[in-house]
Amino acid sequence: MAQINERFHAAVIALREHVHPTMPLQQLDLLCFVSRNPNCSQLDICDGMQMTQGSASRNLRTLGSYMERLPNGKERPGGLGLIEVRIDAYDPRKRNYRLTPKGNLAVEAINRIIRDIQHLSINGE
Repeated sequence: MAQINERFHAAVIALREHVHPTMPLQQLDLLCFVSRNPNCSQLDICDGMQMTQGSASRNLRTLGSYMERLPNGKERPGGLGLIEVRIDAYDPRKRNYRLTPKGNLAVEAINRIIRDIQHLSINGE
């Protein structure tokens, strides 16, 4: 069991290195949630993940893309670009979230690492 725990820890580090080195597990979880629930709203995320609106908003902003204003007045792109937001076709007040191509690649990498962990635990390696 200790060997599986060590490999799990190594897998989490590998996930962070593949996606972003300082990404909290909550953001990895949110990324996977949006992958499983494309075109979900922030309310869907809050309900499905038992997350506060503030936490969901902050994490979606980090996982998405935005323009950041610098002290000198210039702007630069911010965010990881893994999730994109779309305005709902039926209700323009509602925002729907889904993965970008970069986000899909990140989730594929996460799924590969999870399969490797499952393989290790089944084979007892």
